Amino acid sequence: MTENTRQPGWLRSIAQAAKEQGVPLPSFTGHSMGTARCHSAGTGRFVTFKRRFVPVEQAVIDGVEWSLWDEQDEQPILVATFREPAEPKPENVSSTLVFLTGWLVHGWTPEEARTAVSKHPRVQTPSLPVASSNNSDRPSDGASSNSNLNTCEPSEDASV
Repeated sequence: MTENTRQPGWLRSIAQAAKEQGVPLPSFTGHSMGTARCHSAGTGRFVTFKRRFVPVEQAVIDGVEWSLWDEQDEQPILVATFREPAEPKPENVSSTLVFLTGWLVHGWTPEEARTAVSKHPRVQTPSLPVASSNNSDRPSDGASSNSNLNTCEPSEDASV
């Protein structure tokens, strides 16, 4: 008789790895319809996690999607996106935790985040319109110009 043990999901694996490493990663919220968010208090930065609702065979190929966001003038600005396998493996959890920690805890600039994520083997190039807002009145935190970031306006019923 074979034992069918279910591997912990991505969010539980990330939370466990953060706890083991002493990383003060904020909790994920909005666990509905295959999406969840993790906000960095007071910074406007957040991360989304998304599973695609497709047949199992396609889900195995597509995996899950992680996106790093920055909110400016109440508009979410997409900084970087990458995919990981549908089922978390320790090495994937470790690399994902580095990106989440850098963005949410250590305050990477958008350029630092894009550079780090660009080295990921499954980095995604968003097909969203390029932001045209002028960020000159935004308080400077040492970040480079954000004029090349992408924007996304979620619909009211979206849970991202």
